Amino acid sequence: MEEKNKFSLKRAKMLKNGGVSVNYEQTNAQNVQEDISVSVSDAPHPDLYDSFQKLEPRFTEICKILPEAIVEITGFALSGSDENPGVVITGKIMTESDIPIGLATHRISLSHDIYGFENELKKELEKATAEIKAYLFNYKRAQTSLFDEDDE
Repeated sequence: MEEKNKFSLKRAKMLKNGGVSVNYEQTNAQNVQEDISVSVSDAPHPDLYDSFQKLEPRFTEICKILPEAIVEITGFALSGSDENPGVVITGKIMTESDIPIGLATHRISLSHDIYGFENELKKELEKATAEIKAYLFNYKRAQTSLFDEDDE
């Protein structure tokens, strides 16, 4: 998959099977904006998974989740303009019966300082976006075996 001119991430989600689903906009060589949706079944590199989990403190604070809860961030969706960017973070909480409850934050404006962590959140999202680009275009994936098949 070749990286084209302008990449603008709209949504990223970890799939239940271990892959990643991504929706993004991209300007092609003819200067036409394309809306692209891709689902890749390859397991993400741990750096990509970690970049999602770094959003967990923001998610738990906004959703008022107790600290002892088991939380996993499953995705995020970016929206808005350059003047008023925002994000919705999605995740799940495990219950005592091992049945997850899915939750999403409201749209968090990244251009205002309502919670006091918007600048840090913006940096975390930039890191996650960079990891998504590396996953899609540089094939940065999880190492699934210790040896190449030729080395066995």
